[in-house]
Amino acid sequence: MKKLSEAGGKSGKERYNWPVTILLIIGVLLLIVLPLYMTVMIAIKDPSDMGNVLALPKKLRLQNFVDAWNLTDFPRKFFNTAFITVVNLFFTLITNSFVAYAITRNRKKSKFFNFMYYYLISAMFIPFSVIMLPLVLLSDAKQQTLQLAQYVFKSQFSVDYNLAFASYLLVLAPVLLVYLICQKWIMNGVVAGAVK
Repeated sequence: MKKLSEAGGKSGKERYNWPVTILLIIGVLLLIVLPLYMTVMIAIKDPSDMGNVLALPKKLRLQNFVDAWNLTDFPRKFFNTAFITVVNLFFTLITNSFVAYAITRNRKKSKFFNFMYYYLISAMFIPFSVIMLPLVLLSDAKQQTLQLAQYVFKSQFSVDYNLAFASYLLVLAPVLLVYLICQKWIMNGVVAGAVK
């Protein structure tokens, strides 16, 4: 029995494909960690220190975050984003629940509900350029969201990458904070959805 268990243990260990695992880890580092590292490095550098993007800054410049905060009017844009998100989430949950229930119950019985099902699914394939129209409607600077402020910020200050990347990190920070706090519930929801 002992030999069998040892053999089983060895065969279990031999199942790991280390070359593929190492390649996946390298891929994750290149696709996720490297861009994030570059973003942080550019955001904390002085404009005169942009010769090598990957190098550590010779002089730490946190003033970039202060300037980006002021130039984008971050508190107002954050409030606009939170307000629009909460209102949209509330009405989306209500309307989508009713529509999903009606389509699920009547899709096989009615051609109209079957058509509505495919019509709503097709909305997922709308190109981003059409969506960029949530930009024409919110052209007033006081009503802009954080994402729209980033778009305007980029077009206005495209030369000053330090301020732009500091601004990107300011927008990313609340999302990461919410994810870290709610990670347990997010992962439970993902797992529950995958099992169903």
